[in-house]
Amino acid sequence: MDPDIVALINGLQEGSRVAAVTMTGSCCPVTLAHIKCFMEARRILLGEVARPRGLEKFHEVYGFLSLNSDLHVSTKIHEPCISYANRSKLVRLAVSEHRWITLSRSSDGLLCRQLQQQRPDLEFVWFTLSWSDDILKGQRWKECTAERRFIAMCRSGYSMQLCNALTHARMDPDMGHFIVGPEIPQISSAAIRRALGEGDASVLGKFLHPAVADWCLSMVAEWCYSQATAEHPFKPGLGSSFSMPSLPGSNLQSCALGARQRCDPNQVWRSPGTRDRCPLPPLAMGMSRHRCPPVNLRSHSWTFS
Repeated sequence: MDPDIVALINGLQEGSRVAAVTMTGSCCPVTLAHIKCFMEARRILLGEVARPRGLEKFHEVYGFLSLNSDLHVSTKIHEPCISYANRSKLVRLAVSEHRWITLSRSSDGLLCRQLQQQRPDLEFVWFTLSWSDDILKGQRWKECTAERRFIAMCRSGYSMQLCNALTHARMDPDMGHFIVGPEIPQISSAAIRRALGEGDASVLGKFLHPAVADWCLSMVAEWCYSQATAEHPFKPGLGSSFSMPSLPGSNLQSCALGARQRCDPNQVWRSPGTRDRCPLPPLAMGMSRHRCPPVNLRSHSWTFS
């Protein structure tokens, strides 16, 4: 088990009831919104704000953030992604001021079993933290049980849809098994990647932890310097996306690679139509080397504030 997690729970008194709040995301890069979700969930569970009447009292709340794989992320955003190792580093920077949040490398179910095995004298209650639109997309309230609970953080435009869906499913908002949190201002990862491409520190300061923003900007600067000093026939110019500059091989529609080649983590990015190696795109030291796949052209109150 991760030593950081062991250190978190070893200081708890016997018989304590602990809420284990887990969240899985791409975090490319981790934003202030991710951290805000955990903070709001903690406030609800500890009773610092209005909460469901049937929800137990908790002595402590711990947050565990898991990251999707490089292949999953690059497939999702259709661009090169920050590598898993560096996304992990950025998470640690972002949560450095919140010791109760830590990075988890285990699946949610496995993590909860490990916690109980590590401290059988404690009562752990598992909450899955997710965004309202993701909950709606997968109808995840159907997975909700007393053993696996959910906390949904609302995004603009989805709050009413979620509340209506939960009411239609006859979920009891006072039981505390499915909790609807407040609306969190949305932070677009695409907007962050555009700001990185343009070197816009003022925009990044609003969306990212200062240490995360500094790391990302330093990696972009390092890549730009390497491009300025390198002699190579393919010289991408600065653009406005995390393909930041125009990425070698980022013209996905013209990419004729087979699925096996696209998923090969040992491949490097190449310009379409050439077999020569091209320099890696921005965040060269922190990028995954995965290729991206081609793109085919009412009565209940569910908020407790």
